Amino acid sequence: EKAERENKQKADSSELFNSLIGFRRVFLALVKHQKPLIGHNMLLDLLLIFDKFHKPLPAHYKDFQEEIHRIFPLIIDTKSIATHLIKKKLDLRFNSTLGGLYHVFRSAAGQNFVIHSPVIAHGEDFTIYSNETYLPHEAGYDAYMCGYCFLRMCHILTFSDVKSTEVVPCTFSRYLNEIKPFHNKINMIRASINSLDLSGSSKEPQRPLVFVQSKTASFQLSAYKLAKEFSKFGTVDIKLQSKSRALVATGNIYCARDLVKFYKNDKRMSVHHYSKWRHSPYSKPALWTGVILSGGLCLWALWSSKKNNT
Repeated sequence: EKAERENKQKADSSELFNSLIGFRRVFLALVKHQKPLIGHNMLLDLLLIFDKFHKPLPAHYKDFQEEIHRIFPLIIDTKSIATHLIKKKLDLRFNSTLGGLYHVFRSAAGQNFVIHSPVIAHGEDFTIYSNETYLPHEAGYDAYMCGYCFLRMCHILTFSDVKSTEVVPCTFSRYLNEIKPFHNKINMIRASINSLDLSGSSKEPQRPLVFVQSKTASFQLSAYKLAKEFSKFGTVDIKLQSKSRALVATGNIYCARDLVKFYKNDKRMSVHHYSKWRHSPYSKPALWTGVILSGGLCLWALWSSKKNNT
């Protein structure tokens, strides 16, 4: 009896301990085994995981970037992969939201876009997520959708540019090798760069910027108004500088080019490729300050020269 009581106490203590630790057990297992961490538009998720299960977020991004890369050396954001596939203008049309991707890749067209696409099925005893089930924003289901879309997109990226006769069933390690350009690239929204490189190995290209200025006082700019007009050209993020000036981060150079071309003769507003010297609110004051200083120096030099001559 004594041994039974001791065993029961140990079991109860272990159960209590595990319940108090909670999800941190999963976090520690992920860190220990160094498996690829896959998510969709996952910057906020990474920040929360780091802060709640590892240590408080540091004051500087560089410290966070180095530490998150140390504990998770391979992180893949399916949002970055989806954005790239959209730019390739494939015959398969989709948007980059997780739900939108899943619906497309669950369809017959999505599954058969490239032959020998991997078979994705639940275990025999797992019936919660049947083929007809759709439970967005449930953590487990979102994770399932993310993994599902990840495999489908990996297969498309691996074989979309080869002949159908050369397509073969693929190993997971080959998929990981084929998507190396997306390793540790975390999608950024409403920013001048497309993604953060958590490995710190390369400098991220900036999203092309366009500058918008109203031509009349009666036409005032608003983020909603510009987003509604410009979104038909591609992904845009709006930053209002005033009611007459706005800076727009576009998804790619083609979107920026099309915006400038389309609004070239618009009577309400002008749209130009952004130039720091022409369009920055600080450029004109800096320019006038330079003119005044240089003019003052020239006058002082002339006065000094004249004084010395006399």
